[in-house]
Amino acid sequence: MSGMFFSNRAAALNAGSLALLDTASVAMKGVAVAVSLAYIGEELVLDPTNEEESKAGSRFVFAWAFGSGMATEAKGDMELDNEDAEAEIVWTETEGDFTRKEVSVQMPYGSAETGEWAATDTQFEKAMQRGQAAAREVLQFFRETLKDHLASRLQR
Repeated sequence: MSGMFFSNRAAALNAGSLALLDTASVAMKGVAVAVSLAYIGEELVLDPTNEEESKAGSRFVFAWAFGSGMATEAKGDMELDNEDAEAEIVWTETEGDFTRKEVSVQMPYGSAETGEWAATDTQFEKAMQRGQAAAREVLQFFRETLKDHLASRLQR
């Protein structure tokens, strides 16, 4: 694999999203969350290390925007504490050899939650579904981190 590691790209996007959320002065319709994955042999690895990415036959980075009305017309400001926030894929980058077919860019949240996929899913689809489930976990981490951070600011 060549170029910058995909895990570094995902980390940079997540750091930028947290910085914007921390300022609390930037109006946002949604929050972007990114994850990286790689196939090492037949194993799909979430958040691979640089060494793992170097060995990968294929690698992926996906970013979703989470917020109310993301998959439709956005109305009002984004609510970070909305557990049912809709997700819209806003960026994907891939490299390497993997099975794929045309897929919709708006993946419904469903089987990705349990990590189960139909036998007909391609490697790309599996990576995308696993990535969306992981991005929801990162979003939850954002919520918890910001809640603690803002609470500590109020106690000063």
